[in-house]
Amino acid sequence: MQANLQLIAGFEAKAHIDQYGLSMAMFTRIQAASGGPKWLAIAELDREIWRQWHAAGCLPMSAVGSSSGAWRMSALASGGDKAHERLQNAYIGFTANQRPSYADIEAQIRALLSKALDSNQRDKLCRGLDWHLSVVVSRARALSASGNKTRVGLGLAAAMLTNAFARRSLDWHFRRVVVSPEANSPWGGLSDMPTEQAPLTLDNLEEVLLATGSIPLLSAPVTAMAEIPAGHYFDGGISDYHFDQSVSGDGFTLFPHFLDGAYAGWFDKFFKRRKRPQNFSRTLMLVPSDSFVAALPGHKIPDRNDFARLSNDERRKRWQQAVEASTALALEWRELVEGKRTPVVKLV
Repeated sequence: MQANLQLIAGFEAKAHIDQYGLSMAMFTRIQAASGGPKWLAIAELDREIWRQWHAAGCLPMSAVGSSSGAWRMSALASGGDKAHERLQNAYIGFTANQRPSYADIEAQIRALLSKALDSNQRDKLCRGLDWHLSVVVSRARALSASGNKTRVGLGLAAAMLTNAFARRSLDWHFRRVVVSPEANSPWGGLSDMPTEQAPLTLDNLEEVLLATGSIPLLSAPVTAMAEIPAGHYFDGGISDYHFDQSVSGDGFTLFPHFLDGAYAGWFDKFFKRRKRPQNFSRTLMLVPSDSFVAALPGHKIPDRNDFARLSNDERRKRWQQAVEASTALALEWRELVEGKRTPVVKLV
């Protein structure tokens, strides 16, 4: 039994594992959720997944992410575990000021992306080699389509209100745009709400990765991206927080996650009834156990509130300790894939 890593699967994924066992070859898709620094608690697991995929010589993987999840996937898709580790170190190195300006936040994100992705790796990513990346961004509409904080704030309030009645109404306020070098990204066909596709190129890569992490009221919208219609683009987690949607295609989806549940969009986390287990029928979630989380500094995974609660030095220390602890998750995953452990899988 796994002491640190929970395996949570949909019906078809669990049936497949029960009958044929667990292998990297069963996965053709991988997804990474928004969540700020929460991913640091599974950082080594991310890298071990990439190593096992690389060692197995599997077919190309389709990867999707929003916000920091897109940064994780872009690092693995371009430079593997080394780029991912550079991303991690740059993320931990963020400096939190009392009142950072839009310009301060943008400069730190651009510096992070510069450290994680070098020019050769960016070309590989945009050509869709090995891992085919899809990045979700949210194009603001109505009141939110502005750089004015008051208008954006009112737009967010309106989006939260209408979303309480119907998730599909979110499109009145924010349009999901899937940016990918794949002409037919698995996530480009999502039908839970209107979805547009756009090409990911060398000319727009950095702006796309900046946009998917641009949190309304904390960051300025990105307004110009080559080969993508002009607009005010914000965090992809607004529409796709944890990717609680079903995608079509052969194979199964691997979902390294920091929670034992998933919410479709930002505002859906207030409505637990909106969880749809059927969307995860062909998905395997990898989630830290309660005992693993309890042993982390502060008895929790890292989160954005750490910027306000802790000094920069204390926050960096705790985040680094969380990364080091995630080695236990990576080890259990390796042993599972190599057949040294019998997978214990529970249904979503």
